[in-house]
Amino acid sequence: MADAKVPVEIERDLSGPAPVLRTIRRRHDFVLPPMTRDRFGLETADQIQVHEMVAPSLFRVRVAVAPPGQLGTDAEQSFVLHQTITPVSADRHIWRRATSCQAGSRWAADPTRRLVEAIVEGAPTVIAQDRWAIERQQAMFAYRDEGYREVHIKTDGAVVMARRILDEMECADGVHVDPGLQSPAQTRMQPNRRAADLR
Repeated sequence: MADAKVPVEIERDLSGPAPVLRTIRRRHDFVLPPMTRDRFGLETADQIQVHEMVAPSLFRVRVAVAPPGQLGTDAEQSFVLHQTITPVSADRHIWRRATSCQAGSRWAADPTRRLVEAIVEGAPTVIAQDRWAIERQQAMFAYRDEGYREVHIKTDGAVVMARRILDEMECADGVHVDPGLQSPAQTRMQPNRRAADLR
C-alpha cells in the first residue's frame, strides 16, 4: 500500500515488436521497510522500482536500492522478477514467478546465503497481498456493464493504458475471445470519456 503514495511515472514504448508499458517509482533518502532492510542491509536508501508489461501476460519488475545518491554506482543492489499470468478459465489463472539477482549478491542478514534466497523466502507474504487485491478485482467482472461507468482516478493511469494496449492488440489481430473465459463485452474497456484519456 505504501507504493500507492509514491509518485509514478508512466511510459509507453512502441519501438519494439510489442508495446511495452512501464511505471517507475523513485524514492530518495527513504527509510526502508523491515523486509527490504533485511535483504540489502541498508536503513535509509534511494530506491527505484520499474514495473513493465513486456507483452500480454508477461511482466518484469526491477527493484534497485543504494545508499542515498549512489543509484547507478557499484553500491547499487537489485533484483529482477519476471511473472507470467495465464488465464485457464473465467476465474482461474496460472501465475509463475522467476527471480534473479546479480551473481554473487549476498543476503545482508545472513551473508552465507544468496540474496535471491531472501527474496524468494519473502515471496509468500507479497503473493498473499497481491492475491487479496487480484481476487477483489476479479470479483468486479461479475457485475454487468449496463448502467455502470468507470471513473478513473490518477493512480489508474497505468491500468487504463494497459487495457487500451491489450484492446488495440486484439483489434489488430482480429482476436476472438473464448466465451468460456469472459463475454466480449467484459473484455473491452469502456470508451474514452475525457480528452485526457485519448493520449
